[in-house]
Amino acid sequence: GTLLSLSGERYKKLISINRVVSKTIINHVENTYPEEGCGGLIGTDSRIRKVEEAVPLRNRITESRHNRYVIDAQDILLVENNAKKKGLDLLGFFHSHPNAPANPSVFDLENSWPWYSYIIISVKEGKATDKISWRLKNDRSKFDMEELLEIE
Repeated sequence: GTLLSLSGERYKKLISINRVVSKTIINHVENTYPEEGCGGLIGTDSRIRKVEEAVPLRNRITESRHNRYVIDAQDILLVENNAKKKGLDLLGFFHSHPNAPANPSVFDLENSWPWYSYIIISVKEGKATDKISWRLKNDRSKFDMEELLEIE
C-alpha cells in the first residue's frame, strides 16, 4: 500500500532490517518455540523505517502460549526509554507464529496499534521459515503488508 506524506506525495510502506538484527529475532523465536516469542523493534522512522535493534522480551501471557503473546506495559516503557536514550524510537514489535503462517491473527488484530510495524515470523518444527512485516490500517479494520528489506 501507499501512504500520503504531509506534502501530498505518495510513498510505499517500507521497513528495513540488517542481517545482524534479523538473526537476533530469528534466534529468539527459534529458542522460544513451541511458544510464541516476542520483542520490540527500535530504530529510526523516516520515509523508510530502519530497525537498528531488536529487543527480545518475555511473553507475559500465562495460557495458550503456543498461539498468543502479551508484552507487559512496563517492558514497553523500558524499551521506549532505552531507545530514547540512544536517539531512537520504538518502531513496533516482532513475534512468532509456531506451526502457523506469518499472517496476523484475529488476536493480533484486536491487540495492535496502527502506528507500529509488526514483524511476524512463522516457526515450523523449531526453524524460522517466513518473515513478513505488517502495519494495521488507521481504521483498525485489517493489516497491510509492509515491504521488508533485508540489508547488510
